[in-house]
Amino acid sequence: MSVVLKDVLAVVAPRLRAHGYKGSGQNYRLVDENAVSVVNFQKSSGGERFYVNVGVQPLFVPTEGESTPDAKKIKEPECIFHTRLKPPQNAMAGWPYSVDLAEQLAADFDDLHATFVQPLMTIPGPVTEASVGDFDEHTGHPLLGARHARNFLHFARISLARGNTERAAEFSQAAIDICPERASTLLHHLKDVLARASL
Repeated sequence: MSVVLKDVLAVVAPRLRAHGYKGSGQNYRLVDENAVSVVNFQKSSGGERFYVNVGVQPLFVPTEGESTPDAKKIKEPECIFHTRLKPPQNAMAGWPYSVDLAEQLAADFDDLHATFVQPLMTIPGPVTEASVGDFDEHTGHPLLGARHARNFLHFARISLARGNTERAAEFSQAAIDICPERASTLLHHLKDVLARASL
């Protein structure tokens, strides 16, 4: 009998629930007062493999799509922090439908939860204490992402929401300095945060 995603989830879902995630099928959410984490099991276009997408969204700043986060409905692509649980072989190929590998997937998620999800959901923590200087010009930050204008906008908003106007101004100005002129909407948001941080 061929293995399907449901068979893999029968092994993995209890491990997600042990971390506090709730859900069923292909989507699970972990919510606290400050943030939400979303785990999505995405079937590949060919249907032979699947991907495990993991996102984290602070609940006090806009989502990637500029909406107010709804902890009960938010989807992984809307989270401002996201990653993919790396498969054991070819990362582009995804995870194979294998009950034998399901236990490895669950263990790998345990590690990802400790190194990615928990730090990003800890408020105050890495996301509220970050500064522009933490982001290497070439490699970015191993947890917090790349040195990109869009990413800096998220940290500017986080800082502003937490009352750290100086750091909000630092992030927004650094983002404006590297933001392409054609990204007019992004520039508008950055200038708005800078203006509010300068009040």
